[in-house]
Amino acid sequence: MEKEWNDRIEQYFSDHRQEIIDTLFALARIPSVQGAPVEGKPYGQAVADVLDKALALCEEQGLETENIGYYCGSARYGSAEKELGFIAHLDVVPAGDGWSGKPFEPFLRDGYAIGRGVRDNKNGAVCGLFAIRCIKELGIPMRHALRLIFGCAEETGMDDLPHYLEKHAAPSFSIVPDTSFPVCHGEKGIYTADLLLPIGPEVLGFEGGIASNVVPDKAEICLRTSAPAAGSPAAGEHVRLEAGDGTLRLLANGITAHASQPQHSISAIYELASALCRAPELCSEKTLKSMTFLRDMLSDCYGERLGIAASDEPSGKLTCICGLVRLEEGAVRMNLNIRYPVTYSGEKITEGLRRTAQENGMELANIHDDHPNFLPGDLPAVQRLTRIYNEATGRSLPPYVMGGGTYARHLPNAVAFGPDDPEEAVPCPPGHGSAHEPDECQSIRGLLEAAKIYVRALIELDAVID
Repeated sequence: MEKEWNDRIEQYFSDHRQEIIDTLFALARIPSVQGAPVEGKPYGQAVADVLDKALALCEEQGLETENIGYYCGSARYGSAEKELGFIAHLDVVPAGDGWSGKPFEPFLRDGYAIGRGVRDNKNGAVCGLFAIRCIKELGIPMRHALRLIFGCAEETGMDDLPHYLEKHAAPSFSIVPDTSFPVCHGEKGIYTADLLLPIGPEVLGFEGGIASNVVPDKAEICLRTSAPAAGSPAAGEHVRLEAGDGTLRLLANGITAHASQPQHSISAIYELASALCRAPELCSEKTLKSMTFLRDMLSDCYGERLGIAASDEPSGKLTCICGLVRLEEGAVRMNLNIRYPVTYSGEKITEGLRRTAQENGMELANIHDDHPNFLPGDLPAVQRLTRIYNEATGRSLPPYVMGGGTYARHLPNAVAFGPDDPEEAVPCPPGHGSAHEPDECQSIRGLLEAAKIYVRALIELDAVID
């Protein structure tokens, strides 16, 4: 790229720094967690509100916008038939507990924006908007039109994007800004299913987790029992007891993490199951058997106790968490969230889970298999984007495969690319600061640098993509 354009791009983002922060905060103030459908708004009012806001921000800049039934929306710049895509999502996971402030009242602290969605994935939406604005306002010539797509259900199954593809052809090539730099050229398969565990009548309540794809940091179980809380071996570092009138409530805490990276988390569900295994006098034989299974299953995060462990060279080990548990009609429904290697298959996971369920008197239900996405690492577009990032940062990082899932898996010719800095340590204690965690944060410096990288990426892709 010519030095003149580089200098003008640098100046553009210096001039628009505060506007970029204000735009991020305007989106992050809207609590866009999926809710019950309302008329014409399939993901609830809050998600519709954030889409309305994003489209209004685009319209203010003269971009051509479209609302596709509140499933998703888009903004377009340019008149060419062929497009380059930039695809982010506006929905967020529930806030959860443990924040140092109010999760939907974003604020700045030490150069970081803090609030639910500032990192996952409203930062990507803001980068896309300002990258397109930069190209438009500087008058940089482009052969392709630029299409910014706003998804509304990425966190809850990605059934939004098919509605867009029913009306429009996919872009010739798409960037999905929903991961770490440099280029993620492969994503593990995402497999979810429920196991129904038998439970005794003494269990009055059992609940844990806020979403399938989040390791739960809170869980509780309520038992009908006259056993005293004082001195019970069920209590521990992560479990406290509350005695009631003929009841005992066990409340567990842990350390949350995204389902794709559970290695350093502590599951509150595991802590509860372990507590009951330490105090078998509190529950029936039926309940104890299920709690022992649950404890053993969650003692590792690689599916070994479920009979589904797998790994490959491109993507590493399969990971497995229990993101949700609920008591339903005399059984505990536990939701499994599994990320499996790109060369593996969901059918093999189903075989292993069915075998495990049959051996333990359990039921397997609600299977959903989202197949892996993989592009060769030596693909020219992958290599070009990797070079752009490394030249901008002075690093020499290779493309990679991850356990997370993005819209790239549902589009032809798409990769996840930033905006997170892979070498940045968030200024928060363990279990805080990252995606899906309390005190979710985004470096403002990193946000600006990412937006500049995206401008350069779109310009170079425009020159080489047919």
